[in-house]
Parts: sequence; structure tokens; C-alpha cells
Amino acid sequence: MSTARSVPETRHQGAGDARDQLRRTGTAQVFRDAVTRFRVADGTSFARTLGHSSVLTLVPAVIAVIGLVTTFELPGLKSLLEDAAQSFAPGPAGSILTEALARAKPSSGTSALFLGLAGMLLSGTVGMTQLERAANRIYGVEEERTPRRRYGLAFALAGTVNINMSTDPLG
Repeated sequence: MSTARSVPETRHQGAGDARDQLRRTGTAQVFRDAVTRFRVADGTSFARTLGHSSVLTLVPAVIAVIGLVTTFELPGLKSLLEDAAQSFAPGPAGSILTEALARAKPSSGTSALFLGLAGMLLSGTVGMTQLERAANRIYGVEEERTPRRRYGLAFALAGTVNINMSTDPLG
């Protein structure tokens, strides 16, 4: 049984049931039901949690990129990052990033690269578990995976999510 009382159970429905439900009830009613389900299952809190995890994933990603630039001594990418830091983070935040790029030494670049990647995967894993948790709650599905399987799947998703996002869907 779902923790949200007015969310109907859907675990016995298959993928083809969605098309049949849409034909029976109509698009407007399905949309109203989806909004109700999202509201009742506290979807906004899960969306905030996912957004927070996404932002926390960006911080170690920046550290990893700085480590990449310093480890492999990529001056073109370094100047591009300095310009980007000034444009997307003007003021003190941009100067902190620019200073970090300027002071980074090749000897510490490798550890920054690996620690940044590890932090990015850890934070991404937490974000993916929150996404799964939100979907389970919104759709009224009981959690049946063990924590080991849940976090293993979340780790795999966090490690591969950018692969699909970087491909051109039209090309």
C-alpha cells in the first residue's frame, strides 16, 4: 500500500495499460490525475531534493575538471574555463574559481581529478536514489529492492546518465 492514501496502486499495471487508460479517460483527466498524484505524494519535496543533489553534484564536477586541466596541462581548456567562470559566476564566486585554476599544480591535479569524480558519483548516486524513491511514492509502488540493489542501480545510473544526455536526439 502506498504511503500517500489517495494515490492509486499501479504495481499490477503494465506498460500497455497506460495507452488504454489514456483512451478510456481522456488526456485532460489523466493530466488532472497526474497533478493530483504529484501533489498528494509530495512530489515538490522530492523535486527539491533532486535539485539539491544535482547542485551538490556540480561542485565535485568542477573540482574534477580543474584536476583534469592541471593533470594533463590543457591550456586551451584552462582559458575556456576561466572565461566561463567569469561569465556564469561573476564577482567573488568567479574569482574563487579563477584563482583555483591559477593556483592548481599538476602534482595535486590527479588527486583532485579522482576525488572530484568520486564525489560526483557519490552525490549522483544519492540523487538517483531520491529519484527512484519519488517515482515509487508518486506511482504507489512499494520498495522491493534491497538497499544493496537500490544503491547499486543508482550508482550505475549516476555513472551513465550523462552518456545519454550528451547525444543529439535529432541527429
